[in-house]
Amino acid sequence: MQQEALSHRAHRQDEVGINNGVITGLVMALFFAFILALTLLPSLALAQEVEDEVFDEEQFEEPETFIDDEVIIVDDATVDEVLEGSDEAQQDIIGGAQLAADLGVEAPNVRPSNRFFNAFKKIGRTVRRVTTFDQTKKFDLNLRYANEDIVAAKIDFENADTPEEKEAAAGAVRSAVKDFRKNMDRVGRAAERIGDSSNPEAHRLVEKLVDNQFRQHKALDDLAASLNDEEVTLEVEDAKEQGADTVGVAVENNIDPEDVDDLWEEAVDNQQEGSEFKNFRNLEVLEALEDKVPEQARDAIRRAREHAEERLNDDLEDFNPEAIGDKFKRYMRHVPGHEVRHVAVLDKIKSNFEFPPELISEMEDIKGESIR
Repeated sequence: MQQEALSHRAHRQDEVGINNGVITGLVMALFFAFILALTLLPSLALAQEVEDEVFDEEQFEEPETFIDDEVIIVDDATVDEVLEGSDEAQQDIIGGAQLAADLGVEAPNVRPSNRFFNAFKKIGRTVRRVTTFDQTKKFDLNLRYANEDIVAAKIDFENADTPEEKEAAAGAVRSAVKDFRKNMDRVGRAAERIGDSSNPEAHRLVEKLVDNQFRQHKALDDLAASLNDEEVTLEVEDAKEQGADTVGVAVENNIDPEDVDDLWEEAVDNQQEGSEFKNFRNLEVLEALEDKVPEQARDAIRRAREHAEERLNDDLEDFNPEAIGDKFKRYMRHVPGHEVRHVAVLDKIKSNFEFPPELISEMEDIKGESIR
């Protein structure tokens, strides 16, 4: 009996020793993993700098956007004014949760104005980028990051209630717009490196990019109008320029010329959520893209613009001219966007279709207000 007890005690001691050994091993493994991470982080940062080439942080410090030799600031309307001024404008402003669904990304669980969240997010992204070597996967990865940046900014600002939260959210928006621009540049460089119009995965990704560009462009305008901040507005214009450049590079290098018309028409057809004026905003996006795509693709953009104009015309024809004129005037005063492009779109709409005299008169009033 005593011998059995001694044997049982020895067995228990062996088990404790094994457990202690396992715990010690785990602790040592975690310690060495931590040391390895500290060692690798500078290398990862250097690798990211190499991949980013000359796309460094300094070029975002003083963004300048010039259109028609003049810096353009979006309308002074805030979100509250948009909501109060026009039900149609409200319908065409996409909330953060809906934007996440439309762009196919998840809404963040942690607010992006949280500095710790942002720090870990950027480290994780850097690790993922430098360990992804396939260019189609790089394209997809960086497009997802760009979309996540916009969604995070939208949701963070929407959830800001106090002045302190709004101030923190404004900083998060500025940072997110910069990150968006960097990620869209990476998308463009990956698209250029793929350079294969026979690659079905590249074709799918370019279709996704073109569709996303409409939503990205509008979301950026919504953010600028929400903050009504000159610095943010200028950065938004730069980000939209980068997005348009990226689309131009991706289409030129990965889509056969005979497929370009269908690509743009399908993208317009996919943007039909919203008010009866929704195609006005689609026309603004096409107006911005036209100068950024290669010469051979511009005819396709013009045909897509004609397609969107026809859709807008169809939407407006069913309404009483007097009623639609008043609605359209309120819409134009409050919808976010680029005022100079608004005027250009108005001119083309007016010249291409036989609108009732009352509506043309309203358009002239709106045009005069935009220019002033």
